[in-house]
Amino acid sequence: TLSFALIAWFGLFILIPLRLIFRKIKFIVLMTLLFGHGVSAWWGHPVTSTDSMVPELNHCGDLTYTGTFYPIRNWLSDAHHDDLDVRNQMCWLRKMIEEMPSRFDQMNDFNQYSTLTRERLLKPQHKFAASLPLVALLHFNLIGRYQSQNQGPIEIDIPQSTRFWQEHYREFISDRNYSWINFPHSDWIKFEYGLIEKNWDYLIRKI
Repeated sequence: TLSFALIAWFGLFILIPLRLIFRKIKFIVLMTLLFGHGVSAWWGHPVTSTDSMVPELNHCGDLTYTGTFYPIRNWLSDAHHDDLDVRNQMCWLRKMIEEMPSRFDQMNDFNQYSTLTRERLLKPQHKFAASLPLVALLHFNLIGRYQSQNQGPIEIDIPQSTRFWQEHYREFISDRNYSWINFPHSDWIKFEYGLIEKNWDYLIRKI
């Protein structure tokens, strides 16, 4: 899915503007570029191999929008800067999910990893509300992985635990006021992340 998203992004934001600027570019050249990018995206990895203990590192793959522009985010407009920070945080959380141990044979092992996970989640200076679905997924996977290998449920209040993270991940993109120079990217990210930010309370109440 991510590979197709990268291909679509490349076509919409690179090839189409390139065609509009340079009218003499042949269609076969554009299709060759699209095919080449598609192959690269298919074989490339969406996240980097950098240490996930440091949230401020570049955690998205080099072939992604975030992986390409995150290192120069401070030179870009405010909307692009915020967008890159959010997406990089999501890649960081994906890596935390992927790096989770396959087994927790002892409750002590589970408790140690749960504590480590909590420390890592509290580490970012800016904690974006749009990341909450991945925070919840990490949390539920951690508990579910232990329960699947051990008899009896873990005595933990899932909604209360999820609300704990909600109190920390309070950076709302949809509430930010961007200058006109950020249009239309600012409007898009406020809508995109606002869907999560505005509906998260409703989702939590239904758990």
